[in-house]
Amino acid sequence: MRPLVPLALLLTLPLTAAADGLTNAYFLCDIFAKTGVSTECLASHGLSTVDVIINTSEAEARNVCSVMAKGMIDRKRSFGGWQLRIFAPEHAEEPLAVCLLK
Repeated sequence: MRPLVPLALLLTLPLTAAADGLTNAYFLCDIFAKTGVSTECLASHGLSTVDVIINTSEAEARNVCSVMAKGMIDRKRSFGGWQLRIFAPEHAEEPLAVCLLK
């Protein structure tokens, strides 16, 4: 299991103008890919979800979920009620963590 320190890079990203939920979902997936935390991210407009697969523990998944949701608020990224769901590679049917993307 690799440490999730690269999420600190989120804090270095520039603030941007508001976009729609789907555009912001792709932005969020891009953060996961660029930091190397996960290359498996799926944004579903129909379900209003961003699903990410991370090899991590349940406690760390909850932490990542919280940090990312807050980071999106801080960057003025509005989702209108989407959910970020974090899954483990071996348990793709049940998320380790779920948090609201406001």
